Amino acid sequence: MSRRLLIGVLLGLTLCVSAASAADVPRYELFEVTFTSDETFANPFWEAAVWAVFTSPDGREVRVDGYHHGGKEWKVRFVPGVPGKWTWSATMAGKGTSLRQTGEFTCVKSSRHGFLRVSKANPFRFEYDDGTPAYLIGYQHGGLLRVGHDGPGPDGKWRSVALEDYLKDFDGAANLNRTNLSCGDRRGMSHAVLKGDKGLDYYDVETAATLDETYRLYHKYNVSQILIFYQDMSLWGSAGQSCFGHIHDVVNYKNVNAANLPMQEKYLKYIVARYGAFVDIWELFNEDTYAPNDYLAHLAKVIRDADPYDHPVTTNYERPDQAWCEVVCPHEYVSISAEQVDGHLVNEFGRLKAWGKPVQYTEFGNKRNFSNVDPIKWRIVVWTCWANEVGMLFWSMSGTKTVPADRNKPGNANTYLGPETRKSFRILMDFVRELPVDMRPVTIINPNHNRDVRVGGLSNGDLFCLYVHHWTSHETTVNPEPFLLWTGPGRFHVTWIDPATGQVVRDYEAGTGQNVLPLSVPPVKIDVACRMRRMKPGEVLLPRPGETESRVLFSFEDGVNPFSAEEDVKDAVEMSVVAEAGKATTGARSLRVVLKPHDWPGINTTRIPADWTQYEALRFDVTADQDMTLAVRIDDVDTKDYSTRYNSRGSFVTKGRNTVTVWLSDVATGVDPKKIKAVYLFSMGVGRPMTFTLDNVRLERRREPGPLR
Repeated sequence: MSRRLLIGVLLGLTLCVSAASAADVPRYELFEVTFTSDETFANPFWEAAVWAVFTSPDGREVRVDGYHHGGKEWKVRFVPGVPGKWTWSATMAGKGTSLRQTGEFTCVKSSRHGFLRVSKANPFRFEYDDGTPAYLIGYQHGGLLRVGHDGPGPDGKWRSVALEDYLKDFDGAANLNRTNLSCGDRRGMSHAVLKGDKGLDYYDVETAATLDETYRLYHKYNVSQILIFYQDMSLWGSAGQSCFGHIHDVVNYKNVNAANLPMQEKYLKYIVARYGAFVDIWELFNEDTYAPNDYLAHLAKVIRDADPYDHPVTTNYERPDQAWCEVVCPHEYVSISAEQVDGHLVNEFGRLKAWGKPVQYTEFGNKRNFSNVDPIKWRIVVWTCWANEVGMLFWSMSGTKTVPADRNKPGNANTYLGPETRKSFRILMDFVRELPVDMRPVTIINPNHNRDVRVGGLSNGDLFCLYVHHWTSHETTVNPEPFLLWTGPGRFHVTWIDPATGQVVRDYEAGTGQNVLPLSVPPVKIDVACRMRRMKPGEVLLPRPGETESRVLFSFEDGVNPFSAEEDVKDAVEMSVVAEAGKATTGARSLRVVLKPHDWPGINTTRIPADWTQYEALRFDVTADQDMTLAVRIDDVDTKDYSTRYNSRGSFVTKGRNTVTVWLSDVATGVDPKKIKAVYLFSMGVGRPMTFTLDNVRLERRREPGPLR
């Protein structure tokens, strides 16, 4: 009997004919050892054993089991995660003899990040092996090498495309895929690697090979993977029949004492050996409600013992109370509007996160009484999930567009992830890409003061991000009150964007001398998002040339001081126009102001235009000799008391140059912007003299589409 030995190495998608020639293996790429044999086996999956031991640069040994690949080939797949020199020894043991080969390679740097892991810094988040945060948006489409996409076709029927074309369209918009395997049951668009026609331990290598090709394409486009072992759906009727038994059978199938349990264990081990190098999360069952906990715990242990990468294990429906279940994976199909979906989800998140584990939806969409085409809802869903430390995956049926049907009939519309939705997903991915994983829910003192909007967000103390949704209507625009954000004292660079377009709608600096920052919110029709970072001492935000149109109210270059002090504070204020180096921000002159000890020392002017409606912001530059707080009051012709004027909560300015911004959308909540009469700048509770210079007082508006800073 003759035997031939072939060692092959796969680097990414490039095949090398011998291990010796593969000196370098990129980190987190696939390395394969291939055996071929002419020996005849009745069951090549289990009569021949294949394994390899890989020794890392630091001396740690990793045993990896191989599998029968089909025909005369057996393979061992391995993904190295430690840079440096690796050695390996691979063995194939047949009926009476064995083959052995050794080799080495150098694991070199690559652009890949590795497998998904539950973050050590945040139990509700994932990160990759190299520590890069993973903010997950996923899909499940039921296809392998052809996928329903952007339908219907010209004939009005289901449209499908090659998987690689699909992945190109989703590149940068989604990073997670879920695939259903099954054991003879094709329900739920699953793929049967075990069909049972040749026994319970003999697998369909053609389906398995198609999965290989599928996973290589996902790997090429950096899409992480959830793999389900058992397509089940035992909650939904009694028609399901697995090769191992009926889906409701808890005696002869879903039982630790089932006679076919050893065959189930073999099936799990085969899938782990073949696809562990591609998969990030193992999901035992899909929509199962019958399997006992001890049975699931046993299956989880089998997987963990076989898996050299320690991928997280979970199941659906979720079992968060079980120690072996590392991820909470709910499913939900909703019959609620886009306006209401975030409120519903946040309520669900509270229940799901109570177990202290990451929550990753593995199916989501609309019920059949809604269309699957619902792009605003899908945008709100992913932003709401991100702001609440939850991952989302949609069941995509994008080969056609559905119309609402009778809600009393069973079935789901699922989701249509078309170009508009992909654009909004990509905007979110760009927004979160470099955010650290240690950001936790932000503290907002007054989230319920704005009854028309809901807000959620994350912070690590230096970086703050918010998502605001106008939930009472998507047809009108509201001007929310400023949120009181717990930041601690400091100055911040604030950027607001439109989640639908990615366009920056506000870009400016704000500050507070206390623990709470009053954060102005732009007018909102549907939603806005904010990213705010703590500025470094002495940092200055300079406007980009040509980004704004300004009407300069006061530059002080004529030497005239248009400000005065009210009678009761005259003795607490000194003012003079000066030409002092380093104080003016435009030209040579600025207004020097000294505020002396007083409860409310300040200055005011009435030498301003009455109509501000063509502008977005009042801005002025302040160069302070010390940290201090400046408040702004604006009166109109009808102002009589505190309640009939605009009153800012105060802007904190630090020693050095600052730009103070007053947004006119906030001003309009207190006064008529067509009837402006006076502007006051003042401080509060001044206990010692404070000096600042004022310059470049102006009204500004953006030049589209650039941001206003």
